[in-house]
Amino acid sequence: MAPRSITPKDSRFAHRARQVLIERFSKTPFSFDPKPLVAFDARRTDTMRRGFRPLAKLASGEGGPIFSVLKLERLFGVLSSGHSLSAHEIDWGIHLTEPQTTKAIVHLLQPDGSDKQASRLAAFLKALGTPDVPNLELLRSAEIEAERPVDGGRIDIEVRIPCSPNADSWRPILVEAKFGHTLTKGQLGKYTRSVSAKPYVDKAADFVVLAQYDRERAHISEDDKEWRFLTWRELWLRFERLRPRDDDPNFTIFLNMLWSRIGGLGGDG
Repeated sequence: MAPRSITPKDSRFAHRARQVLIERFSKTPFSFDPKPLVAFDARRTDTMRRGFRPLAKLASGEGGPIFSVLKLERLFGVLSSGHSLSAHEIDWGIHLTEPQTTKAIVHLLQPDGSDKQASRLAAFLKALGTPDVPNLELLRSAEIEAERPVDGGRIDIEVRIPCSPNADSWRPILVEAKFGHTLTKGQLGKYTRSVSAKPYVDKAADFVVLAQYDRERAHISEDDKEWRFLTWRELWLRFERLRPRDDDPNFTIFLNMLWSRIGGLGGDG
């Protein structure tokens, strides 16, 4: 059975109930401030209201019980303590911007010669849908850069993978990331041309537009057919399933923040 919709009447009732709680506890003879408890309950209720409907719809769409761990893990990956949704939530009162997000991704995926970072980068490329992701030996020597200046613009994320060990040619992976904004005319063409000459091997290039909506609303021109489209949500879910589990709290906290930024399952992304 699908969950009942939340109506304005329900919201008014919940608001009034909270007000009654505050009024009653305020009149008690002992010192007790109910506001933090009420605020916590409001946040918990709001989270359940936003998350339960899409989760129930997703799980029940395949038949069987609504609360199926296997079905949820098929979507989110193994729900362990190392999962990003298990990370401590940070409330800094900010909304992640495009530059903050892409710079954080680049910082956290930056190759350092270790298999750990190379495995993270491999998972990210697979989540992007990049074909023929190379082995860890090549990815240990890969380079990744945020906001690379190009002809009056900036490439949000550029990954450069050596075509072979000790090679002087690179396979470019370009990502243009958007949070609600649209592409400007000729923007992608500039980026495509920027990797059309040596040391890049453009025939092996991969181009991805990452946005919260759909390809049509991203305004990808017919002249930019080589650019693929991917939503933030698709990337996040794929990456969470594929990435190696480790004990780096910075990584999981960032992914938790990113999940909130893109609206989780209930947003546009």
